[in-house]
Amino acid sequence: FILAGMSGAFVLPEIEENQDGWGPVSVPEEYEGLPFLPFVKGDKLNRIADWTSSSRPSRQGDVQSVFSFSGGDDGSFTLVDNQKLQSKYSRSNKRYTSQSTNYNRNVKNYPQNQSNTPTPNAKKVRQQPRTGKRWRNNAYRYQKYIEKRTYDPSITVKPDWECVESIDLNALNKVSTQVPSEAEDLVCVGKVKKFDSSYMGLAARNEKPLQNQEESVFFNRTASADPVLCGLAENGNVFASDSVLSLLMACTRGVYPWDIVVTRKGNQLFFDKREGSKIELLTVGENAMEPPPNDAESINSAPALSREATLIDQYFSRQVVNDSEDVSIGKNEEKVPSGFSIGNPFRAYRYRKWSLGDGIDIVVRCDVDGVDFDKQGEQKLLSINALNEYDPKVSGIDWRVKIDTQPGAVFANELKTNSCKLLKWCARTMLAGNDQLVIGYVSRQVGNPNKHSVLKVQQYKPDEFANNIVANLENMWGILKALTQLFLQQPEGKYVLMKEPNDEILRLYKVPSATKV
Repeated sequence: FILAGMSGAFVLPEIEENQDGWGPVSVPEEYEGLPFLPFVKGDKLNRIADWTSSSRPSRQGDVQSVFSFSGGDDGSFTLVDNQKLQSKYSRSNKRYTSQSTNYNRNVKNYPQNQSNTPTPNAKKVRQQPRTGKRWRNNAYRYQKYIEKRTYDPSITVKPDWECVESIDLNALNKVSTQVPSEAEDLVCVGKVKKFDSSYMGLAARNEKPLQNQEESVFFNRTASADPVLCGLAENGNVFASDSVLSLLMACTRGVYPWDIVVTRKGNQLFFDKREGSKIELLTVGENAMEPPPNDAESINSAPALSREATLIDQYFSRQVVNDSEDVSIGKNEEKVPSGFSIGNPFRAYRYRKWSLGDGIDIVVRCDVDGVDFDKQGEQKLLSINALNEYDPKVSGIDWRVKIDTQPGAVFANELKTNSCKLLKWCARTMLAGNDQLVIGYVSRQVGNPNKHSVLKVQQYKPDEFANNIVANLENMWGILKALTQLFLQQPEGKYVLMKEPNDEILRLYKVPSATKV
């Protein structure tokens, strides 16, 4: 029918009926040539659109559409997703599977004629240190949570003291100067004992008990109170003892606080030990990762170990020499004032002059602990010191087990924990011009701080010992020269040089002349 008011009419298209089956009877012209797949209701349906395929051009140049299809069966197509879900334990299972596979592979490749006896290298492999990021991180965490030691200052700074200079110890590590030539012996006074060479064959299996000698008064007069040094005033412009100079030369390795008194009179400097100072006491574990605590009640506290180490050093230096053989090293003794007494019959002293250049001439009093003779009968002057072990669990190395078979490991461990002390001994030996440095290894007997045993004795030449402890001689002399030049630039008066207790800084204070420090 036709609706009024419309320009056109709707015409029903011709519909063809298929009497023989289902589907069209003929193909329209516009669809001619398109592929057509006849199927029945029982056939498997293909995907109408493949959204997972790529629509990029193929090698033949045609574009693959998501609606493209082929007549072949797609065996991977299914209406049900039968893929296995990934479990949260799949990674661990994969790791265990990998380990099991590796184990089976190793077992398969392992020679069948091997017995159950471990190979000679098996123990060596087990003893190898554990490496890798995991163990490095554990070591870092251990070091991070170590309780940091804090120390009190060695002297109380008073309000009327004026800080005139601050010195960074890290900057002193970079100074250097030429090592001076051989020093000049001005005066030698005293007698020393001959070294007992039988101690050189000592081993841990035949250790000798350390004899507790009566405490002798070691010569510890300060430089300005030494009449011999004062009488040599025309020979130099800087005067000090070897204990003070070695402290300055090794200050970059020091951890504990200390102080010295510097007095300038005219163009002369005197480096003095303050009354009551502890700079001559030996330290124990000063450079260790975990230094000894400050617990006053413990026998392993820092103050108790310092007193113990000082007494051991004194007892050892007296025990390894023969009391019956005295050797005089006297020289120019007419310059020694009348009535002058050494005070210690086991030690002699050499007053030596070192020229550092730039108008700096240092006169230093040096210690000589013993004398020995070589095969040609030539005299060798000795410095004698002792290292002590108080607890193998702390050091990590049992001296009685390792000292005979691995003496280098024992020495390396001491260098790690007592680097500053060893550098002081090296400096004192060089300042004195001694030919040998004798070091004894002394250990406690069953944790008793009053009983010790001598396990081993070793001798070193000064240059050899300096190389062993990685001592930079140019830097050591450079530190001494730089500090001396700094003091000579100050006006006349009294000064105190102190190391900050918990920082790597030296501070120079000017104090009133009448102040007793």
